[in-house]
Amino acid sequence: MLELLPYPTIAPISECPEIVGLFCYVIEAYEPGVAVVIERMNDPAISIGDWSGNHLPPTNELLSNTVPLLLKMMQHIALNQAEFFISSDGTLVDVQLSINKFIGPGMLRDVFKSTIKTQIVDSIVTVDQTKIDELRGKNFILKPSKYRHYMRGDIILPLYARI
Repeated sequence: MLELLPYPTIAPISECPEIVGLFCYVIEAYEPGVAVVIERMNDPAISIGDWSGNHLPPTNELLSNTVPLLLKMMQHIALNQAEFFISSDGTLVDVQLSINKFIGPGMLRDVFKSTIKTQIVDSIVTVDQTKIDELRGKNFILKPSKYRHYMRGDIILPLYARI
């Protein structure tokens, strides 16, 4: 059984000053759903779980529809292993390639949008205090266009911020 990595907690914007000045995707916030790990070295291996890393039994919908689509895209882009995070409404919102490495939101949208519903991008902006004030009170997540992470103590987290 493949190991499921938990989805990182998305910190509030007030805890992520590193995001100011970065070119970011403003994405509609999402609720946790399922995580799917696929390894396609020889025979494809699949593990399904929740976003906390707990294994769950696969559903027919995932096995008959979603997993084959993801596997097909992995073959097209020569990706051998990845963990796909799918929100509660069936939207692909993140792809983890390895520990502490996710694909950028633009790549996710460009590569997977023809295959599966992807996260909803509201806009693409350079984050500054004016933009933060404009978005405050709305339900968005900021993700840098190029994947970045930051350190909090000895923990590495993706540089994602919730507004």
